[in-house]
Amino acid sequence: MGKWLEDLEQGNKGERVIAEYITNKKPTYEVVEFRNDKLYDFKIREVNNNSELTFEVKTDRYEHLKGFMTWNIFIETSCSGKDSGVMSSQADYFVYYFPDFEEAYFIQSDKLRDFVKTHMIDGDGIEWKSQSGDGGRVEGVCIHRKYWRKIFNVVTIKKDKSIWK
Repeated sequence: MGKWLEDLEQGNKGERVIAEYITNKKPTYEVVEFRNDKLYDFKIREVNNNSELTFEVKTDRYEHLKGFMTWNIFIETSCSGKDSGVMSSQADYFVYYFPDFEEAYFIQSDKLRDFVKTHMIDGDGIEWKSQSGDGGRVEGVCIHRKYWRKIFNVVTIKKDKSIWK
């Protein structure tokens, strides 16, 4: 299996873990759909009033697999000069999930976009990156997750060793 397919498989697993976490914590929510496009990753519905929420999930195993800590959350903002990642997602919530460290960082997508737009200069736990991933076409920002933890709702999700090898 190629790296892109491996990353996609890991991402799909992460989406399902986060959806299951939410529906277990909030039994009145049910998963409506999973998607494979840039709009959002999955949608849930509150069964009592039919309100819906959408989620974008990024699953990160880099530190675990490489064996060293960066403490970064990489937020993609553009690819090939066009808005992508959080800047193009239509999800209500953005979740950055570290299965190996049993942490998920939840934030409203609008709040994350505003944060990115107001922190355009490196420093204070922020580092802008260009020529990252996807053949060097991706740009984004690394947010030091310990320094900026306060802007996220961080939850613990126990690692299921049958899913994460």
